[in-house]
Amino acid sequence: MTTEQIALASVAATLIVGIVSWLLSAAFAKKSLSRKELNFKIEAEQIIQATSFEARDLKIEYKNEVLANPVVLSVEVTNTGNVSLVKPPIEIRTHNMEKIVPGFFEGVPPGYEGLWKIVGVDAHTCRLELEHINPGQTLRARFLLDKIPDPMPSFVCAMQDLRVKKAKPYKLNAFVETLLRIFEPSLLATIRRL
Repeated sequence: MTTEQIALASVAATLIVGIVSWLLSAAFAKKSLSRKELNFKIEAEQIIQATSFEARDLKIEYKNEVLANPVVLSVEVTNTGNVSLVKPPIEIRTHNMEKIVPGFFEGVPPGYEGLWKIVGVDAHTCRLELEHINPGQTLRARFLLDKIPDPMPSFVCAMQDLRVKKAKPYKLNAFVETLLRIFEPSLLATIRRL
């Protein structure tokens, strides 16, 4: 090997090491930057079908007011960022005069019973008062509405440097769904809730 070949090989090796080092440091720097992000999903489901004969005698009331066509509103919020969010100002707001009734949290982690609350702000807005929500943590809140919402209620969280994303529905392949329905219906139900 000549001196020129050795010099070119050492320059090439230095460039490769430099590029790899730069890529690794950029990846680590990106991970170390705090990222505030919430992912949410909102679904509404009628409690009883108006056509069922049992519905005629059933009344659901809130503060002496009958909810004529009661609907369960499910809100699922996940901290998809890499830092805890302290006291995020989360509100659920209806649009076309649907009344929203504060409900409850489902599956609250141990120790969080006093740290998470649902508070009614007015007849059309509820606030989720959270001391904090950790990265990867999911909360499931339930509310009652007096009728099917059109459009769906809004998820609002006006927090500095926070990115809010609506969860995209997960669509299963028809063949896979059929197999799961036959062999693992509980897994299929879990996937549908995602």
